[in-house]
Amino acid sequence: MTVLTYALPYAEGNLSERVGARKLDLQYAFAIAVLHALREIVLEMESTDPYIGKIRSQREQPPTGE
Repeated sequence: MTVLTYALPYAEGNLSERVGARKLDLQYAFAIAVLHALREIVLEMESTDPYIGKIRSQREQPPTGE
């Protein structure tokens, strides 16, 4: 779930790859690959999943570490 909290703002153009990688605490190349892969999914799901917009943005509230 943590990855999605960064993938949503990334897909919307509100988060850079570099910041996303740093926040995810992953190797830069791996984090970018994950963000790129999830970007396509997030953009596709926005039109079909009524709940995707309810996933909190990392900028709004950090994850609890669960």
